[in-house]
Amino acid sequence: MALKFIIHTVIAVVLIIGSAASVAQPLPKDCPLIAKTQAVEGGTIHYLQGGVGQAVLLLHGLFAQKEQWIEVGCLLTKQGLLVIAPDLPGYGASRPFAQSVYHLERQVEVLQRFMQLLQINRFHVGGSSMGGAIAALYAKHNPNQVKTLAFIGAPLGIEAWSSRIQ
Repeated sequence: MALKFIIHTVIAVVLIIGSAASVAQPLPKDCPLIAKTQAVEGGTIHYLQGGVGQAVLLLHGLFAQKEQWIEVGCLLTKQGLLVIAPDLPGYGASRPFAQSVYHLERQVEVLQRFMQLLQINRFHVGGSSMGGAIAALYAKHNPNQVKTLAFIGAPLGIEAWSSRIQ
């Protein structure tokens, strides 16, 4: 019980600090990415989008945000790809969402709706850490939408977490 309280307290502190520190860094002047928003599932997803051609969805890791993809996203857009890098619900500027949306399976459902609203039906997906886990689950549940899957860093959370970690 004490361990569960400590873990929840640490997560709450990190979320508070992370959201306070999540000042969006400016995009380089020669980068074709632009900041956009999309209402979905009772909240608003903030994302970076740019380029044309085949779509690439980039998913950030735990306690991260869309800005981690700026350098990669700028390079991919210059290679003729359409890049979409969202702040996952509850991270960066993407708020407010119900707490139930933070479960990995629900993140997949919200992302599926998000991509439908953007009218992007088939795409490549890459994820870092927790984003890799969400990318893997997305590919598992929506195999006809995902052209390729890339893990940039280990996919945190793809295996069940022990009761102590939960």
